[in-house]
Amino acid sequence: MESQKNQALKLITLALLSLFDLFSTLFLIKTGLAYEANPLMAQILDNGDGLVGFVAIKLLAFTFLAFLYPLVKTPRAQKLLNAGLNFSLFVYSCVFCWHCYLIDYAIRASGA
Repeated sequence: MESQKNQALKLITLALLSLFDLFSTLFLIKTGLAYEANPLMAQILDNGDGLVGFVAIKLLAFTFLAFLYPLVKTPRAQKLLNAGLNFSLFVYSCVFCWHCYLIDYAIRASGA
């Protein structure tokens, strides 16, 4: 079983990646270099007050995981939750790399 310190570090890393995803997605959409790939989030963004809903859902999703993590007591459930956390870290790391590439492209294309 992983130490609580390691799990806390993973949750903090996921929070930072999630925040980067939030702001970089909004930036890339505004510059026209990207669109929201998640159909649910794209629908929320397309609505009148979509930005507020978009930010709220992104933050609530992470907050839910952060509060759920310490409540899980059984080893099997902890293992499952940890696997989900590892998968989320992998996905957000890939999104982070892709967004960095797109932001670099936007900066180079603008001549800055």
